[in-house]
Amino acid sequence: FYCQAGASPGASRIGRASPPPPPMTSASSSETPTPMARKPRRVVFCAIAAWSLSCVTPAVAKDAECPGHFHVDGYGPVSLVPTGWENVSVLEGRAANPHMGGRAYFADECTAGHFDNKQYLALNLLGKTLRYTTDISTAGCGCNAAFYLTSMHQNENPSECHDHYCDANNVCGVSCAEIDIMEANLHAWHSTLHSETDRGGKGAGIGGGAESKWGGGWDGPRDWTMQQYGPGAECIDTTKPFEVSVSFPTNEQGELAAMEVTLSQKGKDCPLTIIVSDYEGQAGVSKALAEGMTPIVSYWSDNGMLWLDGRGEDHEGPCKVDHASRCGESVLFSDFVIEDIGGGALKEVPIITAAPQTAAPQITAAPQTTAAPQTTVAPQTTLAQQSISEAVQAVDVAASDAQAAKAAAEKEEVELEAKLAARVAARAKLEEIEREAAHAVEHVLERTSKEHHAVKTAAERAREAAQQSEVMSKQRAQMNHQMQNHTSCFTEGTRWLPINMEGHGRSLEVSAEKCQERCFHTAGCVHFTYWHSDGGCHLQDSDASRDDNAGPSISSGPANCMADQHCHKYIQKEGCGWTAWNSCPGQIYGKVGLARDDGSKGFHCCCVYELWRQDSFAMKRAEPKEDVQKQAPLLCTASHGATLGEAVCCGQEGFVSKLGHICPESHPTCVGLIAHDVWGTCQVAEAWQQCGGQKDGAPWWGPTTCVE
Repeated sequence: FYCQAGASPGASRIGRASPPPPPMTSASSSETPTPMARKPRRVVFCAIAAWSLSCVTPAVAKDAECPGHFHVDGYGPVSLVPTGWENVSVLEGRAANPHMGGRAYFADECTAGHFDNKQYLALNLLGKTLRYTTDISTAGCGCNAAFYLTSMHQNENPSECHDHYCDANNVCGVSCAEIDIMEANLHAWHSTLHSETDRGGKGAGIGGGAESKWGGGWDGPRDWTMQQYGPGAECIDTTKPFEVSVSFPTNEQGELAAMEVTLSQKGKDCPLTIIVSDYEGQAGVSKALAEGMTPIVSYWSDNGMLWLDGRGEDHEGPCKVDHASRCGESVLFSDFVIEDIGGGALKEVPIITAAPQTAAPQITAAPQTTAAPQTTVAPQTTLAQQSISEAVQAVDVAASDAQAAKAAAEKEEVELEAKLAARVAARAKLEEIEREAAHAVEHVLERTSKEHHAVKTAAERAREAAQQSEVMSKQRAQMNHQMQNHTSCFTEGTRWLPINMEGHGRSLEVSAEKCQERCFHTAGCVHFTYWHSDGGCHLQDSDASRDDNAGPSISSGPANCMADQHCHKYIQKEGCGWTAWNSCPGQIYGKVGLARDDGSKGFHCCCVYELWRQDSFAMKRAEPKEDVQKQAPLLCTASHGATLGEAVCCGQEGFVSKLGHICPESHPTCVGLIAHDVWGTCQVAEAWQQCGGQKDGAPWWGPTTCVE
């Protein structure tokens, strides 16, 4: 059997995520590569059912079918040979469409159920450019859409995969040279050269790496930025198809000089280019190209893909966590063209040569003879000479007339051509004027239509948003009422580490409930930790780990008790990325529209409980808000004038234990204290307002119980 961990070569061994490896050598770095384990690759491995591996039999597959063929400009028809005879299709005779877990080889022909290395393509791309279009809009963090070359045509060994597969990582037991033109997803791109036994190789692109907190921090290539490449990026917007061009220029000896990869996109004027050269194994790669290499397409996923798309030690990489379960069904590679570098597609163009010109025959005058001596001749001889003379004169006149007629004809032809050219130019000018007029009318109509549509769309969106807000306000009111009775998820003596999530420090809050409320309204916050002794409130994200030995007077909990109870599994599995298309309140209007209450758990978890704020992808669609700096409260147990050892304010049980718990003269009144539960805050207020009442015609907040 041929066994694979749900995908093709390139994933971690035996189906498990391995620790992050050190970086591959970057084409733009001069540093010596770290001599450690290389990029994780998936290995062929048959084991007991506990590994949950999927096994197929590519050598003799039941009901095996060839997916079809497509055209490659500059080469001709190409067939696809899929490993396992599944998960790959051909679309419209021009595109290879690998589905999740699929891998297929370019071949001159396909024999269903049989693998023959001599049927695989052997392309010599030295001095050539290969162009194609790709659509990876559904491949997020943890997904890998790959297009690469290996020396499969020369591999006589069927390998452990039974399909003659070989690569630099020895995935199926056979090593050979490998050129990764692309290993990519929405956020990352790697292009890498590998000699036969060099698993790490040398490459360039964007993405990958590991943080030092996981041990051995390193960074992947950083030739581009996330502002240049990624969803909605200014140069390559990966949510839309884009073109890839890879060239293999040669030196004076005809050997590989470099691999040049350029990405471009319609409507964008900033193509991205990387060059991989000066590779220590370049001679071996050049030899493999000269012998001919086989193109391969694949699509696979893994939660250990951070070597491709991780943030890295510098936090400049795109993905904090991989989500293999969220990868789309398939990716697309289409419109392949092979051409000379800087030239058109390779075609046999017949050479047309002009027919040899032959000189027109020259007419020479007959030699003149010396007149015979004048003697008396017979009258018949004189008459003959006269006839000849008249004939010669007639020929001369005819030749002169013919020459004049030819000149007149040529002049007339030139005049006609000039008139025709003037007529054609006038017609072209008229057509140009007509086109410009039609374009101007069309532009006015289009602009009017767009303005009308924009007004209509804005009104419709405002009406939909108002309806959504009305529904959400009712549900949130109900949720807030329920949340008041759901604090049982708080745990005493526990905390979350690291102590603060990135970008958010300590704040002072009067109670653990207020600390939880801060977490709930902070993007990315999943846990909070509260110090009852001094009111310190700290927020933590999904990467935090729990410490159960924090000690007394410390408690922690989730951002929302009810949401944690009802939505924990949903968020872990599905997330709220879908709100980019159907938006929740607080987000920019969705690409499709607004989310509606369809009774689903996704709507309640992401919109009602606002857990979309914890999803990094969904947060990119958040409406911009001013960052209002909240002034830290002055926490207290007694009003100004109290001393150590006196009873706390409002006649409640307890004594003032620290001078710092007594309000200063500037804010003399301690308001809102509930002894042993909620801190009071120092206010500019009258003493009687400690126990509630009215101020400026509005209710004044105070404790629910108060001694007369």
